[in-house]
Amino acid sequence: DVYKRQVSTQSTWGIIIKLDKDIINKMATDKYTVHYFDIYGRAEAIRIAFWLAKVEFNDNRMTREQFAELKASGKLPFGQVPALEKNGKFYAQSTPIVRWVCQTHNLYPTDPDHIYHVEVATEVINDIRQKVMKAWFSPPEQKEEAMKKLLAEEVPPQLKALENYFTQYCGENAWDKNSIGFADIQMVDFFSSIFLHPDRVATFGAVVEANAPNFKKYLDNLVNGPFKDYLSSRPFCSF
Repeated sequence: DVYKRQVSTQSTWGIIIKLDKDIINKMATDKYTVHYFDIYGRAEAIRIAFWLAKVEFNDNRMTREQFAELKASGKLPFGQVPALEKNGKFYAQSTPIVRWVCQTHNLYPTDPDHIYHVEVATEVINDIRQKVMKAWFSPPEQKEEAMKKLLAEEVPPQLKALENYFTQYCGENAWDKNSIGFADIQMVDFFSSIFLHPDRVATFGAVVEANAPNFKKYLDNLVNGPFKDYLSSRPFCSF
């Protein structure tokens, strides 16, 4: 019986990870629920990570009233969502949740140099996201001007820096060159939900194309390749 000894599973990073029978059985019986609203937002990367890992989960898209009820229950560690519920226990903070899903399903590296490389993606996205959110949630009378400034002055330098890093260190089909994983999930989540969203691709997408053409090709390869089935079948959200 193969399960009487440790089972070796070849990870996507070329490292042998040994899983014993108890671990494999437990992973197969764990029950997951992602709690969030009916938008992409900060939960979409978690949904994508579970999909890529081929792990079933309950996608609980709450109303504001349902969120208030869940928050009042005291189950949410910081009183906010997204939250991951695993076998009745709640976990908070979107990026650590995505990282955990990837680490436990062979979608995250173990080599420190590779870890640094994929974590760069997280920080790049956070830097751009902060600027986008600041402009997006500007007062109504200031929003049009804020969005113009965002696309003309603030985002282009960051995209050019991203293009330089990507050209030096990344691959056409995967951020880490070796295989799809943690960094690619975050890139697909952020850019498909904002810059390449059908409602914004003519303006936001054009800025990516003009300032980061090689990176844009990489995004296109992901969106039209390994993530196509997920993106084409997910519920449509405006943000």
